[in-house]
Amino acid sequence: MTPIVHAIDARAFVVLFLCAAPLLALTDRPVEEPRAPPAAFAPPPAVRHARKHGVDIIDCHCFGGHYTVAEQARRAAEDEGRVSKADVVRGMAAIKGRVAACYDRFRVPGMANVSLTITSEGLPTKVSVSGSFSGTATGACVEEAVGAARFPTAKYPRTINYPFMLR
Repeated sequence: MTPIVHAIDARAFVVLFLCAAPLLALTDRPVEEPRAPPAAFAPPPAVRHARKHGVDIIDCHCFGGHYTVAEQARRAAEDEGRVSKADVVRGMAAIKGRVAACYDRFRVPGMANVSLTITSEGLPTKVSVSGSFSGTATGACVEEAVGAARFPTAKYPRTINYPFMLR
């Protein structure tokens, strides 16, 4: 009877070894901590909206997108002596009421993409509206409103695109 008991014990050991070995192997492995995504793949910051007098001013894509550190340094050196982004936002905020009046007058909703050059004296020149308002009375009104904006003086002129949401 002894050989049979040993045979059963041996089979039980084999079954136990085959079933438990993978589980033991799993517990021997170190637990990996979740990793944060690399900074290069971080999502872009949210678009900021400001709404006043029926006009949305979108602070996004006005000065380009997201760039590498080297590209940002190059752009910062290039921007030195030009009107800053904050100055542009302040100058455009000052004429929001005039742009809103264009919507109130013509009641045509949509995005007015304004392109302009700010001279070293802080005056807007070459003001034009593109998109659905190009060549319309609303577009001409927005061009006139943006032409009234004033900015600080700078060493060099700056050309920008600035969107206004009329609604």
